[in-house]
Amino acid sequence: MTGLQTLSYFKVGEEKRGFAGIRELQRLNLLKGELVIGGLDLVKSVEDARGACLMSKTRVSTLILWWSNWDEDVVRSRSKEVLEGLQPHPNIKELDISSYPGAQFPTWMQMGDPLSSFPRLSHLILRSLYNLEEWLLDWKENESLPALQSLELYCCYQLKSLPVQLCNLTSLKSLKITYCNHLLSLPLELTRLTSLERLTIGHCPSLRSLPCLAMQGQKSSLRLLDIVRCEELTSQLELQHLTALEALQLRDCSKFKYSIQDLQYLTALKFLMIDPSIDLPESVKARVLDRFYNHNLKSWSRWESLGL
Repeated sequence: MTGLQTLSYFKVGEEKRGFAGIRELQRLNLLKGELVIGGLDLVKSVEDARGACLMSKTRVSTLILWWSNWDEDVVRSRSKEVLEGLQPHPNIKELDISSYPGAQFPTWMQMGDPLSSFPRLSHLILRSLYNLEEWLLDWKENESLPALQSLELYCCYQLKSLPVQLCNLTSLKSLKITYCNHLLSLPLELTRLTSLERLTIGHCPSLRSLPCLAMQGQKSSLRLLDIVRCEELTSQLELQHLTALEALQLRDCSKFKYSIQDLQYLTALKFLMIDPSIDLPESVKARVLDRFYNHNLKSWSRWESLGL
């Protein structure tokens, strides 16, 4: 078994019942490609987690970690130390953490020296982290994850803010934040994300402010902007500086402020979906809408198919 190179899925079992515990992964250091480890709620301690020796699996490029039962107090109380022991090796390219029940991340997720810790990490997904209250990053002023291109946060219900250091991610192309019920604001320095092409914010009912996405005179790379069901969002969106924008969706954000007249400055715009109750001025209809392929694009999946 020590020569095994492919193990796409490993389910942690209860050792006392004769099933494989997480330490069974200890000597499988030739594994490569994607590795999914499920049932992490059955891991009892940081020692057991370290027994999987994920740091030694240098050929694993994608690591997916998920918990099956996140609601029990005992699982929540030990989850942080368990995740502490599951630190991957520095060569990891994609990391997906699902249903982690802890209120805080372990020290390696704070990434004190990201350049040396995860220099190749390109995709980070955090999903269904129902108890996560804060995400701290211990970065210095210019430190970042140099290869990170995609960051996705789903169903982080208790998370109220994002670390300001995320604005150091100069290679980031896609940022998706959905179903973060208590998220109040985004970092003000989003204009520093000069490579950002896709921004999706959806179903964040407590979100009240959106920072400036592009400054006057600054070249914007943003091609897709999708903001849906953020009912408390009241900030003013300056659209006229988003000159690279190709797809725009603004729906179910009744308090959100933006100027319809700004649409005339979006010369690259191809697809538009806004609330039907908004009355577009005739001048905008004449100058802008006749260039759109579809004024009422209804399906996000179709946006994906466009390569945006």
